[in-house]
Amino acid sequence: MKKARKILSWLLLAAALVFLGLSARQLMGYHREAEATEKAHQLAQIPPEALEPAPQVTRPDSSAPPIQTAPGNSSVDAVWSEPLAENALFLLDVNLDALREENPEVIGWICIPGTKLSYPLMQGKDNSYYLKRAWDGSKSAAGSIFMEHRNSPSLLDFNTIVYGHHMANGSCFAPLVQYRSYSFRQENPWVYIVTDTDVRRYEIFSAYEAPVDSDTYRMNFGNDTKKQAALDHYIQSSLWYAPNTPEASSYIITLSTCVGNGDYDNRFVVQGMLTGIFLRA
Repeated sequence: MKKARKILSWLLLAAALVFLGLSARQLMGYHREAEATEKAHQLAQIPPEALEPAPQVTRPDSSAPPIQTAPGNSSVDAVWSEPLAENALFLLDVNLDALREENPEVIGWICIPGTKLSYPLMQGKDNSYYLKRAWDGSKSAAGSIFMEHRNSPSLLDFNTIVYGHHMANGSCFAPLVQYRSYSFRQENPWVYIVTDTDVRRYEIFSAYEAPVDSDTYRMNFGNDTKKQAALDHYIQSSLWYAPNTPEASSYIITLSTCVGNGDYDNRFVVQGMLTGIFLRA
């Protein structure tokens, strides 16, 4: 009996040590992710208040002014005729060049103002590298926010896909799962991507779980009929209905993260449509 108790005690001690080791490793991973993110924010000149909950923003509205021609712009052919939302004005001054001095694979900055989702946007030669690498190339269990390697960095594919981990401490793409609630979508209706020439605003129109092999991750559809069928699927799959929805001529962005709870077969996706292009100085 004493021998059995002794063995049990050793087993419990071993289990406790393993647990402490894993916890320490996780905490170290969070610390490294936080350091890399802070470094990126400093280089990009992101003001600290940009991550604070913002005052109520102007709601997306179907009566918004039309897109107008922007002559002389080589990367886009349109600019939104309304002002950029006040809580996103800082994005016009994001310093992408400073980030590229650290890593030339930085292609932009992605942000939902007022949330923790504010990161360099990466694109590697495949979809594996930035799963375990921070934006500056250092090893990190949290990885980076990165674009599908087959997508054009111009963001002018019909469906541009962006991936990020769902971290338990709320970092990376963890805020996306809050879009299960329509009230959260109402308070945070837009996601922005900064490029060298402009800030692009995407109005969020859908949020749902999708299998990893779903057509949600398809990029090319061939014709408008197939595009519209895909859009119908996105809209019908959503956990709620948005006031405005895209058309076959729209540019879509699909943000993808893990569902959590050990579910490796599905992802939680949030989709937006391009509704604004704001030129940078």
